[in-house]
Amino acid sequence: MQYLNTDTLTEIPDYMAGVTVGQILAFMGGASVIIGGLWLLLRPVFRGVREVYRSITDLSGRPERLDAAGNLVEEAQPSLRASIHALHAKDEETTAILNEVREQVSNTHSTNLRDDLDRLHHDVRGIREDLSAEVRGIKAEYNANHAEGLAQNRATRQALETQSLTTKKLADLAELWGPYLREQGLDPEK
Repeated sequence: MQYLNTDTLTEIPDYMAGVTVGQILAFMGGASVIIGGLWLLLRPVFRGVREVYRSITDLSGRPERLDAAGNLVEEAQPSLRASIHALHAKDEETTAILNEVREQVSNTHSTNLRDDLDRLHHDVRGIREDLSAEVRGIKAEYNANHAEGLAQNRATRQALETQSLTTKKLADLAELWGPYLREQGLDPEK
């Protein structure tokens, strides 16, 4: 560590002889205020200069920047002219695609998309009508078969009820006439 060598100190110059520490601090504070005010006034100017510089580099473009190892630091920016040419090429490509689409959907020739859609719509409508007629036929056949089945069930039920009544009557007659028929040597069960 070095110490202050008082032997080499010189005397304070005459113009600084009457200056106090307070005056020095006041001067430094005033200088700070003036520098801060100038910065506030000049900052928009510096921003404007920076924007002008960016605009100029946008007009002329920038090459890509690489670091010492050859790694990409900043991508290249095309010039304004190159950007306009790229946009113009994209515009021409988009226009060509739109013209092709317009040609396909307009009704100006026999093989366009609109005619194909109309034909497809007509075909789907025909299939729908055919299916509806088929479903109506199936429903009618089902209803007819169902009604016929119900009628057969009623007839079978009536026949069974009639047969049940007949069997019951025969059983009653066999019970009533059974002893007499056995005396006569006949089998009442037959």
